[in-house]
Amino acid sequence: MSRFEPVEFDATAIGKSKYLRMHFEAIEKYAMDRLVISRERFVAFTILEDAHMWMNKAIAEDQLSRTED
Repeated sequence: MSRFEPVEFDATAIGKSKYLRMHFEAIEKYAMDRLVISRERFVAFTILEDAHMWMNKAIAEDQLSRTED
């Protein structure tokens, strides 16, 4: 499988992704509720989005390593 092909998550990967998303959303809500609107807050949100993307990529790689023939 090419690393550029999308990976359809299995049940294990879906569970990991949902668990992490819940925590990313909690961090986002905390920041939205407690930090003033600023450039720094927007940069933090961008980095949070990047981290979420890379975590899902790591979950996909984990799934591929678990399911290789």
